[in-house]
Amino acid sequence: MRTLILGFLVFLVWAFGCRYWYVCKIKNHCGEKTEIVENLRSKTLSLVDQDKTILKDYDHFSFDANSAIPILNESNNTFIAEVAAYLKANPDKKLTITGNYLESEKDISVGMYENLGVARASEIRKKLIAAGIAEDRMLLNGNLIAGEDLSEPIGFGIVNVVTTDGTPDDYDDNGKTVGAQAFSFTNMSFSDANFDYNSAKFKPGSAFKAYADSVKIYMTENEDKYLRLTGHTCDIGGDAANLRLGKARARSVRDYFTDLGIKAKIETASEGESNPAYSNDSEPEKGKNRRVVVQIK
Repeated sequence: MRTLILGFLVFLVWAFGCRYWYVCKIKNHCGEKTEIVENLRSKTLSLVDQDKTILKDYDHFSFDANSAIPILNESNNTFIAEVAAYLKANPDKKLTITGNYLESEKDISVGMYENLGVARASEIRKKLIAAGIAEDRMLLNGNLIAGEDLSEPIGFGIVNVVTTDGTPDDYDDNGKTVGAQAFSFTNMSFSDANFDYNSAKFKPGSAFKAYADSVKIYMTENEDKYLRLTGHTCDIGGDAANLRLGKARARSVRDYFTDLGIKAKIETASEGESNPAYSNDSEPEKGKNRRVVVQIK
């Protein structure tokens, strides 16, 4: 009996030692407690339609550095569902999604997107498509921001296709949206330094090359489709000269597709300076307007 009791006491000492080692040494739950600080998100995400606030005080989306994949929490998922519900209830409205990216991320392209901002906006668009919103009701933009603070990586806005007085809202004088584009496979724009000022020499980046390879495969498999290339310019210079320059840029991109081996019909057109995607208020914005839009018809 004494041996049994002694063995039991030895077992208790051994069990206590094992627990101490696990709790204190492995889990580090003994001694002075370490304060755990939660990485809180900014709760200022909103959706505004003209002067009316539709949604407010939601958590902002979060992204790892150099990544286009959003880290979603419950607040983000609720926001997406509420935005989808608003668009379904208002079929005359479109949504702009602006993805921000830092100076340290400016050389990163993802797939067919020239910058990380547009790629981030595209990932959010995918969530809204899954929620039942048609792709053509959403426009994307990428915005380079100064500093190292990405606490507000995604912005949203409503575009009213027609307002109550019958005029377009958030459009330029030509009735075109400014600052956002379709950025879809069948309606893609490339504007990040592909053309120098007053030049039609095409300088494709890695994003365009990846896109062009996909277009070649698609056109081979869909022989009834054709390409329409529309060249654009900034607002420097006269209308006639810019129309010619836009046409020359479209032809340069056509030559790239032809050299790649695409045998489908390729139409070229020009809108010159008449349909800016960006404001033309600064040299970077003017540079983005020197672009060619590729449409698959």
